Amino acid sequence: MTPVRTRAHVVGTSREGVYARVTLDAPGLPASVPGHFVMLGLPGRHDPLLPRPYSLYGRDGDRLEVLVAEVGKGSRLLARLLPGDPVDVLGPLGTPFPEPDGRPTLLVAGGVGIAPLRYLLQAWPPLKASSTLVFGGRSGAQVFVPREAPARVLLTTDDGSAGLRGTALDGVREALAGDDPARYTMLACGPDPMLRALVHAWAPRMGGLWASLEAHMACGMGACLGCVVPDGRGGYLRVCQEGPVFGREALMGRYRD
Repeated sequence: MTPVRTRAHVVGTSREGVYARVTLDAPGLPASVPGHFVMLGLPGRHDPLLPRPYSLYGRDGDRLEVLVAEVGKGSRLLARLLPGDPVDVLGPLGTPFPEPDGRPTLLVAGGVGIAPLRYLLQAWPPLKASSTLVFGGRSGAQVFVPREAPARVLLTTDDGSAGLRGTALDGVREALAGDDPARYTMLACGPDPMLRALVHAWAPRMGGLWASLEAHMACGMGACLGCVVPDGRGGYLRVCQEGPVFGREALMGRYRD
């Protein structure tokens, strides 16, 4: 699949907790699957100059959704666009999640890492019946139950203001409740410390393990090497090309220390 550049336009924006859900009409964008991401730029602006990577939060034909955490100038501008405003889109990019393997599935999200996991539930509806969503954040404002949520959802917050007081790692322990982790596949996305903890705690024991890494990117196509991370063996992985979704072996190398 070859990614394309297209000029999209904002259909609308809404709130999902503290995040902005931005819906775009992006004609001509090739088919995508969960785990793919797009690079979004604001045409006619030189500050910020570079586009930003966003996991797909959902898609219906030419209409795609992204979930925006307002952490800097670029994300604030994107979150506050109005219907009809133009957005430059490059995509779909990256290596996506594999299709469900038939095992019960643990979906583990941290913060805005809920985005590709919600797309999983939208794109593969049968997954809802066999999955548990663990969604962690610092406070109740950062977690919510997505519309396509499975029957079982465990929210965790650092301050205890919603769901279980603790981290997503505590949520996984609660979800398993002594069950054999080898029966499960874990699909995760979130901040690096969360993924490191999950890999250290569960990677050798899970029946399957895949995670989407978060990284700063400049080009999204592997040319600038701005998103590389150590692979634990003296080399590097390009999150935009070899990832953002990595399997067990790569994750254990990445988080070897």
